[in-house]
Formats: sequence, structure tokens, C-alpha cells
Amino acid sequence: MAKKYYNTHTPYYGGGPVTVIGNGLMAKSVPVFAEVDDETGEVKLFIRHQDLPRLGEICPLSDAEVY
Repeated sequence: MAKKYYNTHTPYYGGGPVTVIGNGLMAKSVPVFAEVDDETGEVKLFIRHQDLPRLGEICPLSDAEVY
């Protein structure tokens, strides 16, 4: 299984990086990366482990929040 890793970019506003930001007061945005499986075409988005502290508070979404 050959996997490749990519930076993500938005198609709008000059193609800036895709980022997420936590809910905490001191949370900062962190970049999102993509892992692509060459054989299946499966794509997984992730953030680096070292960036977790920058997110501050993170919590799972409820079923009602997922759309």
C-alpha cells in the first residue's frame, strides 16, 4: 500500500492552506494535511501530533452537529 502525504490548499482566495482552529481562548489555527492511498484512492485528513497543543480545547461533534 503506497501512501503519499500532501499539504492542503483552498481553491479560493489565492490557494491558502486549509486550517482548523480549536474552541479555547488561546487556540491558534493549525494546518491540515492529507494522506492519500495510491491503490484505493482513500483520502484521510489529519493534523500533526505536534500541533495538538495549539488547538487548545477540542471535543467530538454530536450526531446533530455532523452534516
